Parts: sequence; C-alpha cells; structure tokens
Amino acid sequence: MSWKNRNNTVGLRPFTKTDLAEHYGVSIRTFYTMLLPYEKELGPKLGRYYSIKQVEIIFENLGLPPSLLKDEYELQPKEGSFLKPVQKKNDNAA
Repeated sequence: MSWKNRNNTVGLRPFTKTDLAEHYGVSIRTFYTMLLPYEKELGPKLGRYYSIKQVEIIFENLGLPPSLLKDEYELQPKEGSFLKPVQKKNDNAA
C-alpha cells in the first residue's frame, strides 16, 4: 500500500511513535502533543506500532514528514497543524 502527496509516493508500513517523531524531526513528547487533536480519529494503537490505516490518517492530517519526501516538494500539512511548510531550496542562488 502506498500514500501519495502531490508527486510523492510513500510506501506505507506500520511505524512506532518514536519512528514517526524522528521522521517529523520532533521529540516524542512534541509528537504526542501533535497527535492529541486526532486521537479520536486514530483510535488505540495495537502494541507498539500504528497500523497502516493510522499512519495514513497521521500523514493526511500532519502532511508527509520531511524525511520521507523524496524530492524537494513543499510539505502541505492540514490547516491548524503544528508543522510549517518546508521551504524549497534554491540551488541557483549564489
């Protein structure tokens, strides 16, 4: 199963909270806070991992983590998200 955001396709797999926090570049505590508004929609974790469906919900609400973006496309999180859009790098600037 894969998830697509603009021109980026990411293979979905179960992730731990620690894995996702690292991908978003935040601490586990901050990541927990980021997920609080979506707790009801996510439902409970089974064991240590978020299911593929839960990971999909996280990506839909928070946007793709910058570390999973293969190209330099802007991250487009849902309005009201804790994340800010990633700035595109300009390689032509001298």
